[in-house]
Amino acid sequence: MAGAAGRERDPLLRSEIHGFITYADLNFEKLKAEAASRWFRPNEIYAVLANHERFKVHAQPIDKPVSGTIVLYDRKVVRNFRKDGHNWKKKKDGKTVQEAHEKLKIGNEERVHVYYARGEDNPNFFRRCYWLLDKEAERIVLVHYRQTSEENAIAHPSTEAEAEAPTMNVIQYYTSPISANSASVHTEISFSPPAPEEINSHGGSAISSDTGGSSLEEFWVHLLESSMTKDTACGGTSGQSYNISLYFY
Repeated sequence: MAGAAGRERDPLLRSEIHGFITYADLNFEKLKAEAASRWFRPNEIYAVLANHERFKVHAQPIDKPVSGTIVLYDRKVVRNFRKDGHNWKKKKDGKTVQEAHEKLKIGNEERVHVYYARGEDNPNFFRRCYWLLDKEAERIVLVHYRQTSEENAIAHPSTEAEAEAPTMNVIQYYTSPISANSASVHTEISFSPPAPEEINSHGGSAISSDTGGSSLEEFWVHLLESSMTKDTACGGTSGQSYNISLYFY
């Protein structure tokens, strides 16, 4: 018992980045218990990866892991860690697994790679593979499997709404100034961003935050601008002012 208590008080590496001072603060057992009901936050992922020596690192891929499974591998040793027995959605070649890629931020700095895969036979089954951007610590990967019907299951973990305190990014977009003679229209559009894989499955490229392309917010603003330009050309919106709020969950 004394040994276990001492382990709980042991300081974690790189706590200045992820914010968990001790092993007890991270509460890994609680994380494992919640793995089937939610995705981990970027700082939780970072804390586990940066302190992987405290946890079991598997030497062989797990066969057909179920929802809620989280497993650590050394990518240099288990190069085929993605060979898990599940049938994942493929690219157009029918052979390569289609994975969307993002770099997750902690604070204002990108810290973690994440690769998303979606089940072919079961589209509500997902896999996320995480490893650190830090070249000195990138060899350890955390793989998380989860069954979920959430529309944003492919979305950035840090933007997923928490049940007790939902958050959203709001863009207020205004067109021409309101005048005394103009009608005022206020439109609210609330939606979850489309999954990168779903966009890719229709012939486009999977969305990745490191491609240098426009953000989803910019995409929707551009789409609205294009739509209103067409309407104005047809005389449909003359003399009106729009206040449009985009809610990105």
